[in-house]
Amino acid sequence: MFLRHSARGLSLAAAVAIAGCASVGDKQKSAWNPLTGGYVVMDVAPDIYLIHSKSAPFVPRDYPETPDAKLMSWLLGGRLENARKNWPGLARAACGGGYREYDVVEYASQYSTMPYQVIAVRSAYAICNQGHYSDEAVIRLLKP
Repeated sequence: MFLRHSARGLSLAAAVAIAGCASVGDKQKSAWNPLTGGYVVMDVAPDIYLIHSKSAPFVPRDYPETPDAKLMSWLLGGRLENARKNWPGLARAACGGGYREYDVVEYASQYSTMPYQVIAVRSAYAICNQGHYSDEAVIRLLKP
């Protein structure tokens, strides 16, 4: 009896935890996990998405920090390379296939001060192939 109720309680707790990490609105999907990073996918126009791919928090290479903290950052996938690696999968999922990138921006943002950590972000528009937008139309639409 106890195991059956415990299993239900764990299932409910897992469902609540997952729901707390991801939100789905009419125009935006997002998820964040401090161990793996996250993303934001915003529906800008039909077949055009603004996608932000975020790394897990990490200690910058040039910042004086203990070797174990830097190793932990590396193991958890914190670096710009991880934000870059995840972006194409998010674009393919949003577009349902082919796409082209527009207005790529990559940067680091402070995540915490104790210990000092940053997250890397890769942001760009995904222009889906099925939208048949010309480059000029994309520029007029996104840079009025």
